[in-house]
Amino acid sequence: MLLNEKHPEDGRLLKENMKGDRRVAVHLGEGWHVPRALLPVAEKRAVMLIDPPFEQLDEMKRCTVALKETIGRMRQTVAAIWYPIKDPRLLRRFYQDLAESGAPKLLRVELFVHPLDTPASLNGSGLAIANPPWGLEEELRELMPYLAQKLGQTQGGWKMDWLIAE
Repeated sequence: MLLNEKHPEDGRLLKENMKGDRRVAVHLGEGWHVPRALLPVAEKRAVMLIDPPFEQLDEMKRCTVALKETIGRMRQTVAAIWYPIKDPRLLRRFYQDLAESGAPKLLRVELFVHPLDTPASLNGSGLAIANPPWGLEEELRELMPYLAQKLGQTQGGWKMDWLIAE
């Protein structure tokens, strides 16, 4: 397993927690190079979680580029992108870029803790999952109502659909 962390202190903690496990390698620095540098892998399947800090304005675009590189280098990779839900206008372009990623299939699942029009707030978060494992959609359909109820602060909700269907 390869783990990559941008922030030095978090990376140090990650290395400390993973030391002694020879199956785990921890790299420090920007993770955008990972798909190009490490895919394809020898195994027939791979899972990649893209979880940027969203500190830069271009990170949604960089996520879609990373997804395209991942799918281009190893088409069957299960790739999940975590993203914040703040400004719906920014998300529209992100969704369009994801839909044009070339992934064989792409599931979108979102959890809302506030109404989407709440200004200057983290209103929820989402996952875009390329090549989701069999059964995940059904499991999420059972889980998401519970999470929305428990985590919703002013108005919880959820949504799930296919940005790219089979």
